[in-house]
Amino acid sequence: MGKNWRKFTRLLPTLLLGVCLMPKSAVGAVNLGANTVDVIFTGNAEDSNDFEGVTASVDFYKLADAVEDPQYDRYGYDFREGFEKIADEEELKDPTAEIWSKIGDRASTLIFGENPVSITPVTKKFPLSEGDKCEMESGLYLVIPHDDNGTPVMGKDGKVTSYIDTAIFRYVYSPVIVTMPSTHERTDEAAMTSDKPGWTNNIKIVLKPEKEYRLGQLRIVKSLTSFESRTAATFVFSVDAWLPQDVDADGNPTKYCYNNAVSITFNPGSLEDQEVILDGIPVSAIVEVKEIYSGASYKLINTEWSADDHVISAEDILTVTFTNEHTHEDRTGYGINNHFDKVDDNWQWLNPNEQGGEGE
Repeated sequence: MGKNWRKFTRLLPTLLLGVCLMPKSAVGAVNLGANTVDVIFTGNAEDSNDFEGVTASVDFYKLADAVEDPQYDRYGYDFREGFEKIADEEELKDPTAEIWSKIGDRASTLIFGENPVSITPVTKKFPLSEGDKCEMESGLYLVIPHDDNGTPVMGKDGKVTSYIDTAIFRYVYSPVIVTMPSTHERTDEAAMTSDKPGWTNNIKIVLKPEKEYRLGQLRIVKSLTSFESRTAATFVFSVDAWLPQDVDADGNPTKYCYNNAVSITFNPGSLEDQEVILDGIPVSAIVEVKEIYSGASYKLINTEWSADDHVISAEDILTVTFTNEHTHEDRTGYGINNHFDKVDDNWQWLNPNEQGGEGE
């Protein structure tokens, strides 16, 4: 190894894996050859179905090579240049999950911080194709899963995260430290090794991401058959959305995940369709949009949805179009925003004349 590499000889726990101290002649002695690796995107069995058909990348950043101990059934590390200070000998004597997390944070900062250390990961696609396998050299790795859009970034809090999107949910990952070989086949198994007297080169990395809803958009379009007003015409809409599981036996929503009211204004002389796009609505939510104020001289004649189920999608913008015609009554309308309140579950538009101003 080069002079800039540092060696730690240490007992191995991986991620949350334990140690095994035996003479070199023992059965199941440590083998620092190739390791066969698999990755499970979530350790929560209830979420495993979300990943059916999902293929994502896993980046393996090798922070240190494994170095054989000549006397005992254990191995140490030669840290790569630039990563010599991510752990000290005292931490590596008996690392806990908290210590591994700190080591992972330090390595992540070096790779993704303001002055990144140059290191190229080995990137593999999971799940593996039938008959395929992933082989990795023995050593200490920082492991980061992501899809094509969820590549790792460092946030303002200094934490590095990545994500994988499924049809409805986003799974957010923090980098994890994994050592190979291990005394357990799964990284989510207990750290005690009294019942595991040996090493394995078959490693299954079981990840534990945070789960959140993906967010979609709603477009509200207002169309007029004619514009016969001398002043601006304003239309106000209420928007309510609920998740499919938040309904009673009759299908009525029991709670809402999104609630808003918006307005669209036509200025004199303009007959082009006007629209507003709303962000931040959970994917799979069912949306109800009502026109609660139809302008001073207009009436609603048609409502058309782009999707009959009114469900928010991650891929397409759900669109609803309201068409109005003139009533031939010459009354004044006002273009305003945020002058409507919800009273007894009903949106009420407030006339700016009654509020003593032209509105915002």
